[in-house]
Amino acid sequence: LDGWESETWEIKLEVGEHTIEVNAPGHPPHKQKIELPGGQEIIVEVDLAAPQKEPAGPKPEEPKGERKKLPAAAFWSMAGLTAVLGISAAITGGLALKQKDKYSGLSYDDGWESEREKGMKLALTTDILLGIAGAAAVSTLVMAFFTDFEKEGTYDFSLLFSPSPDSLTLSLGGVF
Repeated sequence: LDGWESETWEIKLEVGEHTIEVNAPGHPPHKQKIELPGGQEIIVEVDLAAPQKEPAGPKPEEPKGERKKLPAAAFWSMAGLTAVLGISAAITGGLALKQKDKYSGLSYDDGWESEREKGMKLALTTDILLGIAGAAAVSTLVMAFFTDFEKEGTYDFSLLFSPSPDSLTLSLGGVF
């Protein structure tokens, strides 16, 4: 009644216009405006339409409050990425230390500044890779708690390192 819920059928109202809305399970809602004159009693009859039929087919299941777990492939992919980032950080760190040794033995006339600049870039790259690897490691650890390791499946995972004098190639592959 006028936007307020009431569980009684007999209600005393002030004179004026009012809105009545009736809701019943299985029936469409009924809404009606009434004008209540002063000093009179009125009866409002509501004829609810026939109950609405339930839709055919199975009822959708309500969620049971249990969260769906992540597939193991997601965890192993993140663990692989963490490993690759950690190994990359170790390699660039080693190269930065090697570069430091290289320019620390040079004199001013030998062009040590350009060698130092290369070392600083490698050190910065190492710091960035370590930060990302740390974040990936934390994410992997959190994912471990939400991963369904019991689900059966076939997983084939490979990680290939191909060092050469000029570069290092990392290949990651898998079937999940």
